[in-house]
Amino acid sequence: MTHYEFDITAVINVHREGYIALPALRSVLANVERAKVAGLRVETIIILDNPDDLTRNLMTSNRFENMRCIETPHADLGMARNTAVSLALGEDIAFLDGDDLWSRSWLLNARAFLLKQDRPEQSILHPSFNYMFGALGQSPVFFHIPSNSPNFSPDSLRTENNWTALSYARKSTYLEFPYEANRTVEGWGYEDWNWNMRTLAAGFEHLIVPETCHFIRQKARSMVREMGANQCWVLPTDISRYDWPGYQQAET
Repeated sequence: MTHYEFDITAVINVHREGYIALPALRSVLANVERAKVAGLRVETIIILDNPDDLTRNLMTSNRFENMRCIETPHADLGMARNTAVSLALGEDIAFLDGDDLWSRSWLLNARAFLLKQDRPEQSILHPSFNYMFGALGQSPVFFHIPSNSPNFSPDSLRTENNWTALSYARKSTYLEFPYEANRTVEGWGYEDWNWNMRTLAAGFEHLIVPETCHFIRQKARSMVREMGANQCWVLPTDISRYDWPGYQQAET
């Protein structure tokens, strides 16, 4: 049985957010403190992926207990997440992008919810909904539907990403299913969408933690918007194929 130094590793992925990354850091620290009061052991990893000087200086000037800053040259969100997973000392991993926010009890609630599952090793958690703010180009509220809901069809993943990237799961899950690199020049991207499809096809459940919310900043310029402008499509998976066994199940 694997021994983990921490219950949770909280990962903040930053790039060139500058001062916008500070609220994200405060959001994580508030979560860590609440989890610590409840008796959980939490470490924080800040992944500085191809950062500018301002973002690097802001993040490295903040020194807190059980916090590490790691710089990577990937310039790719999925590859940066993979690096964080490989270095994490926690049994569970929770991701936050450097311009977004968690509700203040996300770590505490997610850990408690995961431990109640019959198959925690094959459970991936998401908040009940996301609240979008900033340069809005869509509805401000995005609701997540659990994969075990009668209202969910695996086939829907061909046309939309049902769950956003800020997931919570065992470290073993992310090791078994590392993120794929985006290949935007070739017209392929959306590494989190691809990851959701692959894990679902492998029998993992995507579940919703009740009464939780993530706050997602919408920006005029972002990786997702650039992929859309470049007419990228999600990296192909088994679910992309119409001879996938789950397709027939979804149709019946």
